Amino acid sequence: MIPEIKSHFFLLAIALLVFSMGNLITNQYHLKIDSFIVHWVSTFQTEQIIQIFIWITEFGNALIVVPFLVLACIILCILNRPLLVIPLLISTIGSTALTYMGKTLIHRPRPIEAILVEQSYSFPSGHATFAIGFYGFIIYLLMRHSNSFNKQLSLMLAGTGFILSLGFSRIILNVHYFSDVLVGYLIGMTGLLIGIQLTKWLVSTQRIDLDSKISPKKQRLVFLLLTCAFVYYLSYAIIYQPELVSHHNTIHSLLKKEMSL
Repeated sequence: MIPEIKSHFFLLAIALLVFSMGNLITNQYHLKIDSFIVHWVSTFQTEQIIQIFIWITEFGNALIVVPFLVLACIILCILNRPLLVIPLLISTIGSTALTYMGKTLIHRPRPIEAILVEQSYSFPSGHATFAIGFYGFIIYLLMRHSNSFNKQLSLMLAGTGFILSLGFSRIILNVHYFSDVLVGYLIGMTGLLIGIQLTKWLVSTQRIDLDSKISPKKQRLVFLLLTCAFVYYLSYAIIYQPELVSHHNTIHSLLKKEMSL
């Protein structure tokens, strides 16, 4: 067993413990906190804010995350770092699998105030898990490839802000309780830490050389692929029309009617 990974099995045990205690937690103290936050969020929800957070939450939509994950694996292979695909998949698919196991075991319903129609159970949040498991790992790799402390700090701050925004979008849209997002982050962090430690082990054993130079041709190819990914997301965001819950559909229609008067 890789030595550095041993210490993080404790975090994995915590995540599994949270799953087993899920029903007890969500039906007692944390339910009160969740209800308070749901009502607090409703005080500043507007159609404009909701639309902004719909665009943000789409970064956790399956039609975005699957192509992005495949693209990340392709780019790592192009950059002659194919072994990094393993910790990437552990960080993302591994943690996401735990999240959906939790949904299957706990069966927590979505908030009745939900704005978007969601088919799966609420606890824990898959978007929050993927935010840290996938985007967190990508941010880590970008930081590892930067020699400037200021760039690393900027990447960390920007990445943290994005990850928090993605999780917060689930609360703003009332499709998750606060505790769903919090535990989703915990599971995603567990996968991320294991992925990071595996990456460090691959580097320390010289199976991966993160300092190897990347040719200008490959840099241009990667830039082209990233541009295509950005265009794909923008196209999806413009075309995508999320299915709204009926009560919000009615409110949305009334607001539009009032604005036209």
